[in-house]
Amino acid sequence: MSLSTIETSKVLHFDFLQDEKQIELTNVLENTLPYIKDLSKKAFLNKDKEAWNTIQKVLFKLNMNMFEKGFDPTKNENVASYLVRGTIMNVEKEATETVVPPVTEKKAFLEYLLKLVKEHPANTHPFLDYINSGQMTKEEARLFIGNYRVINEFFHLHIAILSYFSPLEFRGTMYENLNDELGQGDIKKAHPTIFKKLLAALEVPNHFAFLPESIATLNNMVSLTAFSNYLYGLGAMGALETAVPLQQSKIANGFRQIGLDSSALEFFDTHVEIDVVHGEQWFESLQEVIETKDDCIAVLNGAKSILDARVVFYDGLWNEINKNK
Repeated sequence: MSLSTIETSKVLHFDFLQDEKQIELTNVLENTLPYIKDLSKKAFLNKDKEAWNTIQKVLFKLNMNMFEKGFDPTKNENVASYLVRGTIMNVEKEATETVVPPVTEKKAFLEYLLKLVKEHPANTHPFLDYINSGQMTKEEARLFIGNYRVINEFFHLHIAILSYFSPLEFRGTMYENLNDELGQGDIKKAHPTIFKKLLAALEVPNHFAFLPESIATLNNMVSLTAFSNYLYGLGAMGALETAVPLQQSKIANGFRQIGLDSSALEFFDTHVEIDVVHGEQWFESLQEVIETKDDCIAVLNGAKSILDARVVFYDGLWNEINKNK
């Protein structure tokens, strides 16, 4: 099943999302973009949850189209999607405060960044503590894995896309990471493949309704790796690879307590081990590309953005679990 079959709200009738039409760009400029801008302001500036949910669904559809079909600039729907994405990102940027690090000397900054990553609330979220405590039910595990799929399935593509824009000094680290994600040439050991063991063990249905917070996490990663200055992406992926083992050790422990065997848990166990190395490699490589204060600001804000998005992801799951109790 394609992830793009996610059930979307009625607002997604926009012409630029319809594959069968050669849309009129004039209509997009005069009607769609003003509507999207207003909706984005409600979502990001006014914190309107319904508007935010809709914007995430729009971005998700754009991202799935890009992953599955590429980007042909001769097609009006692709030009329109680029304009819509830019409108959303500009409003979100307006609503997001830029964080300036207290230190910008390279070594001191990376030490500060590493401390910030390890102490980020994403690593100590109540949802993770709940899983780790052994209270999670199989139905809740199914909810988690079903939603985690939307993050995992395309993770290797974020690295691949980012490598296209990144300096030569960083590409060795990125390709080593990508090689691990793809099973070092053995597709049976590729991380998307071994993740399917979890889906099968928990009998996660093919037609799964992702939470808005889950698709927002994917949207955030696409934005940082494909549509931002590469330093934002490097900071983001370095932070994520460093934080993941801190989170997934709790997740693996919780899943063992509901009776899953080591074969089903290979995905989490692998990441607990290998991402420690990946995180160290990303931070070492950051030393080769950080030169200025602006570089530090970009890396820091990329790291913060992706970890904040992971908090949103866990918030969505935690709220859903508590709603059903």
